[in-house]
Amino acid sequence: MPRDGSFRLPAAPTAWVCDLAAGERLLLWSYRSWLEGLVAKQPQRHEQVWSGLSRQLGVEPARCLLGALSRLIYRCVREAQGEISYNPNCCRQVGADEYRLLALIAAAGRGDQGAAQDQARRLLRGGTGEDLVSPAAEIAVVLSDAGYDLPDRPTDDRSEAILRAVEALPMLDRSRPN
Repeated sequence: MPRDGSFRLPAAPTAWVCDLAAGERLLLWSYRSWLEGLVAKQPQRHEQVWSGLSRQLGVEPARCLLGALSRLIYRCVREAQGEISYNPNCCRQVGADEYRLLALIAAAGRGDQGAAQDQARRLLRGGTGEDLVSPAAEIAVVLSDAGYDLPDRPTDDRSEAILRAVEALPMLDRSRPN
């Protein structure tokens, strides 16, 4: 393990942004920007998301995607049994919750209700997650209609343990050398 404590597990279900499909990158950018705008109370971030999506998808699909994304984020904030984490747009790595979100939307887009609800529960860390599946499916339909397919990003108990370990790394005690 490197001295700074950072490492990359080859089997970890985390990804780099450059490894994502185009639709996933567009979705991740929208999600991160929307959350940054909410947290920093910067409505210009929301305007940037709207402008980018309407240019990329068209006005009506962008409106549908943003409506569903907004509902999904609101329900995550309302129902999460802990914090939902996200990285800033400048970050090249996909965070654990961001990965779960991509997996949720891909499963909902495939019509796999069981997998989608499982991903929603994992994202919420125990909340029911039923309210997340509908907006996730709407997002997947909009992206699919625009020609953006979302690859399957399954997680299981082992990969969930890896995701939890990756989430805990920044919180480890750094006062002692490795």
